[in-house]
Amino acid sequence: MRQDCYGITGTLRHSESTQILQNFAKDPDLKAVLERGLRLLKQQITDMEYIMSEYRLPLPCRPPADAESVIRVEAISDVIFSGVSLRASRAFFPVHIIAFQQSTSAKLRGKFKTFLNREMDLYDKLLVYGQLKGWVDEPPAYRV
Repeated sequence: MRQDCYGITGTLRHSESTQILQNFAKDPDLKAVLERGLRLLKQQITDMEYIMSEYRLPLPCRPPADAESVIRVEAISDVIFSGVSLRASRAFFPVHIIAFQQSTSAKLRGKFKTFLNREMDLYDKLLVYGQLKGWVDEPPAYRV
């Protein structure tokens, strides 16, 4: 069960960083995509907290309710935020996979599998959006 607990703490940390990115993003469409990701993360956190309370496990500290900043970082563009969001989403795949692999509870494995599938859907949306905006570095085309 200790490995199962790691899944929720990782999700909590991920939600705070997503909220910070959303606060600094300027593009309204990017903000909407990040908001969707944040809603997904909050649902995952709620699900995991419920399961942890059923097992009477101590819950990790929650991040602040709002990661609002008084500083407006104008030098950082939405291109940067988009890239950071993509990398963060991609980096979270192994967290869900490892939590799935190490869980001995069928109920929890089902949750982690759902989390992974939703993360993959979100990543796909972030990638397609970034490509539409021209924010994703595409590999060069090879000619034979």
